[in-house]
Amino acid sequence: MTMKRLHWLNVNSRGPSLRFGTGHIYNNYYDNMNDCINIRKGAKALVENNVFAGSSAKGLYSVDGTGKAQASGNDFGKASNSIGSTTLSMKYKYSLKNAGDVASYVKSNAGAIL
Repeated sequence: MTMKRLHWLNVNSRGPSLRFGTGHIYNNYYDNMNDCINIRKGAKALVENNVFAGSSAKGLYSVDGTGKAQASGNDFGKASNSIGSTTLSMKYKYSLKNAGDVASYVKSNAGAIL
């Protein structure tokens, strides 16, 4: 499962949750959230270049302690990164935005553009 370039705004505790399997989460903007990315039930994720702005609690975590992530290039701000680490790579080509460019890109391009 891949989640990319999404804007999560004012979501309290129902951010992305990955159970089982493998995921790729990159270039997302978590804006004023409490619980951001929960990787659990033995899932593994590659988490790259996401931005956590105004998110002061759980940035990247595993509620049951069984999820793992390879996290790089993320701007956690005041959010925590308490998940165990793993090594993971994706078998497809993709293009990463720098974390410093994520907020402006996502706010301009995520969702329906009418």
